[in-house]
Amino acid sequence: MFGKCIKHEFRAMQRSLLPLCIAMPVMSFMISILLVINGKMINEESATLSMFTGLFAILLGFALSGIMIAISVVSFVMIIKRFHTSFFTDEGYLSFTLPVTMDMHILSKLTVAMIWSAITVLDAILCGALIGGGAVLGYGLGSELTEILAEFGEVFSMMGDIVVDNVGAGMSVAYTVISVLTLVIEAVGSVLVLYLAIAMASMLVKKNRFIVGLVVYWGVGFVFSTLNEIVTMIVGYAEMPADVSLLVVGILMLALTALRAVGSYIGTKWVMEKKMNLD
Repeated sequence: MFGKCIKHEFRAMQRSLLPLCIAMPVMSFMISILLVINGKMINEESATLSMFTGLFAILLGFALSGIMIAISVVSFVMIIKRFHTSFFTDEGYLSFTLPVTMDMHILSKLTVAMIWSAITVLDAILCGALIGGGAVLGYGLGSELTEILAEFGEVFSMMGDIVVDNVGAGMSVAYTVISVLTLVIEAVGSVLVLYLAIAMASMLVKKNRFIVGLVVYWGVGFVFSTLNEIVTMIVGYAEMPADVSLLVVGILMLALTALRAVGSYIGTKWVMEKKMNLD
C-alpha cells in the first residue's frame, strides 16, 4: 500500500512539474546548439549571423532562468498543496479511510517531495553540462566563456585545498561527509517543517491559517538558527585546535539539523493523530 501511495503522489506532482523538467534540458540543448553555431561564426568572421545567434542564445538564457525560477516556486507550492489537500480538506476523509498508517501517509508525501527535489537538481546539473559543452565545442578551450567556466572549477579546487591545509586530509574527508549528510537532512527537515506548519495551522485555528502557518515555520527556523549561532560561539570561545573545532561544529550542526527534522516529523504525526480538524 505504501508503494501505491507513492505512485499516486508521484503522478499528482508529475502533472505540474514534468513539463518544466522537460523544458529545461530542451531549452539548454537549444542554447548549446546556438553557442556552437555562434562560436563557429565568430571563428569564420560571419559577424551578422554571429550577432543573431548570440542574441537568440541570450534570450533563451533569460527564458531558461525564468523556467528555473518557476520550477522552484511550483515545487514549493506543490509540496504545500499536496500535503494540505490530502489531509486537511474534504480529500482527507478519503485519505484516512485507506489501510495506511500515519507514518506511511507522511513518509509517502516526504519521499515523493524529495524525489522531485532530486530530479530538479539533476535537471539543473544536466542543463549546466549541456550549455558548458556547447561553449567548449563552439568557442574552444581558450575562449573567454570557457575560461569563466574553468575559473569556477578552480575556485572549488582552492576551497578544497584550504580545507585540507587547515584540517588535514583525514579530517577534511570526515568534515565533507558530515557536510553532505547535513545538507541532505536539511533538505528533508525543510519539508518536514512545512508539514508541521500546515498541520499546526490546520489544528489551531479556523481562520488566518496562512498567517499561523508562517509563524510556525518562521518560529522553528528562528529557534534552530539561534541554536546554531550559540553552538558556533561556544565552540569558537573554546580552546581547540582548528581542525578539531571545525569538526566539532560540523557534528553539532548535524545533530541540530537532525533534531529539527525528527522533531518536526514527531510533531506533525502527533497533530495528525491526536488533533485532526478536517474542514
